[in-house]
Amino acid sequence: MVRRAGLAVALGLAVVLWTALLPTSLDALWPWPPPELGSTIGRVGQVVDWILQPTISYIVLIALAVWAGRRRLYRLSAHLLLSSMLTFSFTTILKATVRRNRPDTPWLGDLHADASFPSGHSSALSALALGLIVLAVVARFTRRRTLALAGLGIALVLTVWADRLLLHVHHVSDVMAGSLVAGFAAATSWLLVRLQLVAPTHGAKPQRRVEVKPVDPTYAVVVNPARVRDTELLRRLVRAAAVEHGWREVGWFETTLANPGAGATRAAIDAGAQFVLVAGGDGTLRAAAGPLVRSTAALSVLPFGSGDLLARNLRLPQDTVDALAVAFGGTTRPLDLLRAEAAGRVEVALVMAGVGADAAVLADTREPLKQLLGAGAYLVAGAKHVTARPVRTGIAVDDSAPTWGYASLVSVGNVGELRPGVALMPGANASDGRLDIVAASPRHARDVLRMMAGTLAGSRRGHGLDRYRGRRVEVTTEQPVPCQVDGDVLGNVTSLTVEVVPSALRIRTR
Repeated sequence: MVRRAGLAVALGLAVVLWTALLPTSLDALWPWPPPELGSTIGRVGQVVDWILQPTISYIVLIALAVWAGRRRLYRLSAHLLLSSMLTFSFTTILKATVRRNRPDTPWLGDLHADASFPSGHSSALSALALGLIVLAVVARFTRRRTLALAGLGIALVLTVWADRLLLHVHHVSDVMAGSLVAGFAAATSWLLVRLQLVAPTHGAKPQRRVEVKPVDPTYAVVVNPARVRDTELLRRLVRAAAVEHGWREVGWFETTLANPGAGATRAAIDAGAQFVLVAGGDGTLRAAAGPLVRSTAALSVLPFGSGDLLARNLRLPQDTVDALAVAFGGTTRPLDLLRAEAAGRVEVALVMAGVGADAAVLADTREPLKQLLGAGAYLVAGAKHVTARPVRTGIAVDDSAPTWGYASLVSVGNVGELRPGVALMPGANASDGRLDIVAASPRHARDVLRMMAGTLAGSRRGHGLDRYRGRRVEVTTEQPVPCQVDGDVLGNVTSLTVEVVPSALRIRTR
């Protein structure tokens, strides 16, 4: 943090001094007059000017940010967007402040009203060049590829410098200032976004517990290729983080439709992995949990799902680079497991199981929509279930007699948050050996709105909400209703039994 702040301050001071002193003596470094209007070299310069215009540079930066975001490199995506915004803003402010006249040239065209200092072409293209270098470093491109991108970026910047000077639409000090502004913007963004450009020394702070690694620490990876957009990129990131933290890979396994995770996890355990890094959604984690219960291997999470409720509730990073820092440099803690029995099937769950409207929403949520909208797909599917008709339901907690009433949904949770700050079951803890139950019985749309308001406010009590806690719960309905376990719909049932298995797993956390 100190190094980042120091770099940003140094470049900021450099921009201030450059602007205040405006070293016009540097302008003599380009003594040649502009080419004649209509000349071939001048027309070539105009074409280069159009190709390397700021708008195109910013569009490319936005495209790179989208590329990074779709691959869960959220800090990189934020850095690319913020650095481009800062570059444009700083350039615009300095142009309006300094208001330096353009050099005398026949090639100005429509630029008479635009100030000369700093060069917008230079600042935009310098921002793009820096963005390409940062992307190559974060995405762990090969050294040759990284150097090639760096060389391309530098060549483009020098080309735009030469082009602007050739046409005499800028002074030397203008184009140099543009690159300096882009550097300051990138350093400021680096500081604010906290992007890691070097190997992170993640782990416990000095005052916290430090976990001692095994003599030969080993790991394996289980990947759901349907969730991970770029498996080769993920492979590079994982292996780089492993090398930095001193872990040895013993296997890389992919899930299939026929075997969504259990088989791959068993293979990882058999290979000798001391922790299994699972890249996928909550469904993939659930499939991997079964074999891990009967082993000494720990679970580590790389969130790539549409909900990622377990990762969010455990405050695990959504950014892949940050998540890998936790996986390889964090600590291990116990994690409870839910054992759910319904329709003659016994399933395990890490997040939630339930019957009623929530399962109906999951059943109606289509995979293409989840790929497109993420968690927003559930809102679309849930619109027609807002006023689901309550069903007579009995809830028996531990050894108590069942409590009968009407409910449109009953959820049993190992964790409680649906989104950050939105807790369906406030106080739920995945390591307390208890499960939390909530039953909802809205009858009208206004009841739904009241329940939503209470949930957003984190209220433990709410209109139409009944809450319970225990170690075991049996839910019985008088007519078949949809049932789900960690987002996987099991079909219609009339009975769901869930019990907690305390500390059944070990998971890598901060």
